[in-house]
Formats: sequence, C-alpha cells, structure tokens
Amino acid sequence: MTVGGGIEWGSAPQWISGMVALIAFLISVRAMSSKASDDKIDKVEQALLAKIGEVKSAVDGLDKREREEGARIFERLDSSETRVAKLEVEIEHMPTKDALHDLDVKITKQSAMLESMLAIVDRLQEHILSREGM
Repeated sequence: MTVGGGIEWGSAPQWISGMVALIAFLISVRAMSSKASDDKIDKVEQALLAKIGEVKSAVDGLDKREREEGARIFERLDSSETRVAKLEVEIEHMPTKDALHDLDVKITKQSAMLESMLAIVDRLQEHILSREGM
C-alpha cells in the first residue's frame, strides 16, 4: 500500500501481524512485572522440571530395554554365524553338481558292463550245462 510521496507502508496482514506481536510483547512485560505471575512462573517451572524428570526416567528405562534387546539380538546373530560356519564346512566336503553327474555316468556305465557280463555268464552256464548233459 503506497501513501502520499510513494512510501510503501505494507499490506493489511503485515500491519495486523505487527500489532499482534506488539500486543504479545506488552502482555508479557506486564505479566513479568506482577508478583502473582512470578508465582505462576515458578509453578510452571517446577511442573516442567518434574515432567523433564519423568521423560528422562522413561528414556533411561527405554535405553536399558534397548540394550537388553540388543544383547539378545547379538546372541542370536552369534548363534546364527556359528551355524552358518558349520554348514559351510559341511558343504565344502560335499560333491559338486558336476562331480555327481560324473559319478552317475560311471555308475550307468558299470551297470551296462555288469548286464553284459551277466549275459556272458548265462551263456557260459548254458554251454557248461549243455556239455554236461551230453
């Protein structure tokens, strides 16, 4: 808002906020000067200190519970690490996929050889029996 010679005086909300701040300042100055307000301030201060003490106690209790929970979590983590280490040792000695496949191929070949040997033994047995029966 411009008045007269081009001086900017601000808008209505700016004026109102300035007035509210001035009124709040005057009220606080008057409140500080009265004895009754001093008593009220002391009571409020004591109440605030009591609340601060309660909050501190609650936080201390929370810290203790958090430490206990942290210790339990650490124990569980330590136990899990031990179990994982044991599994790693066991897995280290187990055959790999390729080793198992090679073993399967060898067993299959040996089975085929045994079947052919059994067929030969059967023929030899028949031959021997046929010669005895002569």
